[in-house]
Amino acid sequence: MNSESEYICAGEQTEDALARRVYHLNTLYDLNQEISILKSVREVLDTSLLSIIGVFGLRRGLIAIYKDDEVTPGEFVCRGMLKNADTRWFQQLESHLKTPCIREICVAGVAGFKPALQTTDSPLAKLLKDYSFRIWLPLEVDEQTWGGIALGEKLSETPFTSDDQELLKTIAINIQNV
Repeated sequence: MNSESEYICAGEQTEDALARRVYHLNTLYDLNQEISILKSVREVLDTSLLSIIGVFGLRRGLIAIYKDDEVTPGEFVCRGMLKNADTRWFQQLESHLKTPCIREICVAGVAGFKPALQTTDSPLAKLLKDYSFRIWLPLEVDEQTWGGIALGEKLSETPFTSDDQELLKTIAINIQNV
C-alpha cells in the first residue's frame, strides 16, 4: 500500500516534468519567432546558439555548417571558447568529418560523474572532452550541407537529460529547416 507522502512525491515529479515541457515548448516558440525574421544563416546560428546557451545555462557552445566536400565550415558561431581555440577545434575535428560517428549524437562522459545519457567512448568523444564539450548533435541541413552543434557543460554541473536531448533535437530540426 502506498503512503500519502509517496503520492505527493510522485505528483511533484509529474508537475516538475510538466513544467519542464511547458518551458521547452515556450523556448521553441520564442526561438521560432526570432528565427523567422532573420535574414542570414549566420544570424540564425548565432541566435540559436545564444538561445541554447541561455536555456541550458552552458559554459560554451558551437554550431558549424559544412558543405559535404569541405573540411572547414562554411558558417560557424561559437561562444565561451578561448581565442583561437575554435581554429584548433576545427583542425582536430577534420579527421572525424568523413567518419560515420560525426553524423550521430555523441555524449562525452566525465570521470567520476554519472551522466543521464549514454556516453560514447570514441575518438570524437575524446575530442569533445579535450575542448570541454559534453555533447555533439549532428545537423542534416540538405543533401549537400550538414553541420553539428557542440555544447559544453552546464553551469549547474548537472548532466544532459533525455528531455534536454529531445529539446536539442527539436532546436536542431529548426536550424536545419532554415
